[in-house]
Amino acid sequence: MSNSTTLQKETSKVHQEVIEANQKYVSEFGKRGELALPPARSFTILTCMGRSSGSG
Repeated sequence: MSNSTTLQKETSKVHQEVIEANQKYVSEFGKRGELALPPARSFTILTCMGRSSGSG
């Protein structure tokens, strides 16, 4: 198995874990969304729409 394939599988696994954790969190959130508290955890999702190839 190539490094690229391994990385894709690991990335997919992490992505799925994040989605599942978020779904569980949302289902248990209840009325806490009405509280004026900052998030307890710092979690950022960074996306990029830029080109990754060198020449155009």
